[in-house]
Amino acid sequence: MNRVSESLDKLHNRILSDAKLKADETIREAQAKADQIIAEARQRAQKEADELLAKAKLEAEAVRRSILSSKVRANRLRVLDEKNRIVQEVLGAVEERLSNIAKSSRFGETAQRFVAEAVKAVDSDQPVVRLGFKGSSKQNLDSVSKVLPKGSKLVFEEDPVDGLGGVVASDAEGRIIFNNSFRSRLERLDSQLLMSYAGSKKLFHLTEVEDTGLPEGATRYQAMELLAKASTVKNRITTLTTALDLGDSTVETLKAPVNNLEELARFLDDETLKLEHTVRQIEDEQGRLQTEKEQASELSRFLSGLENVGVSLDAIAGSGFLTSLAGEASTESIPSVQRELDQITYGNLIFAITNTSEKSQTFLAIFPSVFQDDARQAVTALGAKPGPPWTDLPSDPKEAKEVIDLKLSDLDNSSKELVDKETSLAKDEGPRVKSLATLSEILDLRTKALAGSTATEATVLLQAWVPERNTNELGEGLSKACNGLATMYVEEEGARNQSPASDSAEEKDPDPPTLVKAPAWTRPLQSVIDNFGVPAYGEINPLLFMIFTFPVMYGLMFGDFGEGPLILILGLFLWRTKKKGASLGDFFQPFVNGAELIVMLGIGITIFGLIFGDFFGFDSSMVFGFKPIFSPLEGEVTVGNVTVPRYMVFTLAFGVFHLLFGMALGAYNLIRRSEWKEAFFGPLCWAWFYAAGVFVIAQIALSGFKFSIALQNPLYLPLVFVPLLLSAWKEGGMHAMELFIQSISNTFSYLRIWALNLADFYVKFAIFLALGGPAITPFSLLGAALGNLLVMILEGLIVFVQALRLHWVEWFGKFYEGTGFPFTPYHEPTSWTVPLNG
Repeated sequence: MNRVSESLDKLHNRILSDAKLKADETIREAQAKADQIIAEARQRAQKEADELLAKAKLEAEAVRRSILSSKVRANRLRVLDEKNRIVQEVLGAVEERLSNIAKSSRFGETAQRFVAEAVKAVDSDQPVVRLGFKGSSKQNLDSVSKVLPKGSKLVFEEDPVDGLGGVVASDAEGRIIFNNSFRSRLERLDSQLLMSYAGSKKLFHLTEVEDTGLPEGATRYQAMELLAKASTVKNRITTLTTALDLGDSTVETLKAPVNNLEELARFLDDETLKLEHTVRQIEDEQGRLQTEKEQASELSRFLSGLENVGVSLDAIAGSGFLTSLAGEASTESIPSVQRELDQITYGNLIFAITNTSEKSQTFLAIFPSVFQDDARQAVTALGAKPGPPWTDLPSDPKEAKEVIDLKLSDLDNSSKELVDKETSLAKDEGPRVKSLATLSEILDLRTKALAGSTATEATVLLQAWVPERNTNELGEGLSKACNGLATMYVEEEGARNQSPASDSAEEKDPDPPTLVKAPAWTRPLQSVIDNFGVPAYGEINPLLFMIFTFPVMYGLMFGDFGEGPLILILGLFLWRTKKKGASLGDFFQPFVNGAELIVMLGIGITIFGLIFGDFFGFDSSMVFGFKPIFSPLEGEVTVGNVTVPRYMVFTLAFGVFHLLFGMALGAYNLIRRSEWKEAFFGPLCWAWFYAAGVFVIAQIALSGFKFSIALQNPLYLPLVFVPLLLSAWKEGGMHAMELFIQSISNTFSYLRIWALNLADFYVKFAIFLALGGPAITPFSLLGAALGNLLVMILEGLIVFVQALRLHWVEWFGKFYEGTGFPFTPYHEPTSWTVPLNG
């Protein structure tokens, strides 16, 4: 019993001990869990606190920058207000002087000129002229009656016109009014003199003025109506130019109101309307003659058919069983006319379209005369215009056909007379139309420029980028050109190159347009670069390097010292044509524009042709007796058990150095902007990986493609993969994979240089052999000439595209983004000879 009791005690103690252990373990786990929960909660709270703090800092920074920006705007506003006040003072002084002009000795002459200009602008037989100057009397204004036409009405105002004095003329009905007061002339003069000066200097890249930071009272320049007028009149003059086929007409000197856009638009509208009336008359007459010719031709064919079957023409005149109906209808309604006539005549209908114009067609219908009245009513109801029936024709079809043929001859003569009239019109009015076209271009350009500006009651505010080195010159020239009524205010660039977190009080300015400084002979090559993207400030313009690499790459693919001089001569001819300003037609104009680039390519082809010993596809040793310096077709490189052409290895090596140079330029761009990390983990790591990879692959190839050599040297694999892993760590694994793939594909892309060089030779040689080569015969020489001509035309273009691709795709991707936008200064046509009036 005691033994059982002891066993129970032991069991009891054991259970208690196990329970205590279990409880302790549970407590420890719970405590650990609680600590973990508390730690996680603290981390979340800390994270949320950090996020809130960061957000608060950002908001505080935004508020601070907003306050600073407001201060900057306020400062600029005060400056602009002050400048506006100064301008107003200047204008006030000018107005004071103008208002007292009646006391000057030349007042009578000035008043007469104002009246004459106003009367001419109104262009009325009975103009009404209102005249009023401060301090003037009726006696000292009597002299103006000398310049008034008969039937004019002169009204003397007691108060000055528009407050300063001047003249206002109108027609008798008051529909046309021309304000020639001093105030109106001032408003017309200042902005247009400014635009004229800006257009002549070609140094103002105009931008739209922002709505914020404007002087008090300034509003957006109201130009919508004027824009519509300018666009309309420009299109009308372009249509006139096309219709008259002006060619190389000279330019007529016109006295036009170029200092007033409203008046210039009215002037162009009136002049264009006069010419349009004459041209429209000629075009309408040509259309009528064409319609009559088509109808007469159709009738002549019909009469030939009647003559063949022996049917009299009396039936066609309406007295027999047939009649005719000719007319004109819109293109959309012609099917309805034909369908209606077919139903009325129960299918007894001959229907033909005799002429087609842009909006209408003429027709000829022949059917039984019993349906004549119903048919005429039906086509009239459908909107057609029936023509007169044929009469006074001989009953014999043969004689009638002779009459119709005679009429056709008369119509041809009339058409020739119209052509001569149109040619004479183009010769007489061509210079005037060309001047009007130039003026319409000026109107369009000035209106668009002013549409992006703002204006107060007496000033216009334009905003533009100008070259920094020309600011002083432009400021002085602008003031002088506008008689002291214009001022140029130069704003500092401020924080354009500073980070957003900078403590500068300046607001971040927009990026400026890129003014590319390059010699004139490099402009075609620069345009090739610009087509990819305009260089931005802060990145290298590839032009300096492409002056060498583009002709070199072209010559490596297309070297021939027979074809090269021909292309060089072609380039020099096109260059001369370009300098003369001559045109070779729309198709050849792109080649004229790129003449300097063609000269560069011709030099590259010639130099590498001499190196390769290629003369129109023949070896130089056969023709001239000297061996080539380096032949792309000869020489091999043995790598282990593999033999590859020497030129193929050379092109791969050229590609490697070209790509590494691009990566170096990419690193330089970033270092130049103090982006050190981006430079290291970007182009520098890429160049490291690429150079190490090429070195290791070259070692493997030289060892006979024993890949184990990469494992024998412990430095090889780290050299290759460390930069790749660094790039993956910074930019991500996909970026590293992209670098790996691009490195391989870009390198092998340069093999196209080798392939196209082979194609250049074998295409010429194949055509030479096809026509009798290698024996020298007239046919084989013809084959050689045809082969070279084919290569120069087709392969020359193909090689250009491939050289462009190797630069744009393979090379530019290493360093060049081209995110800028071009400096496009405001300019006006320079060939116009229209004098400024007023």
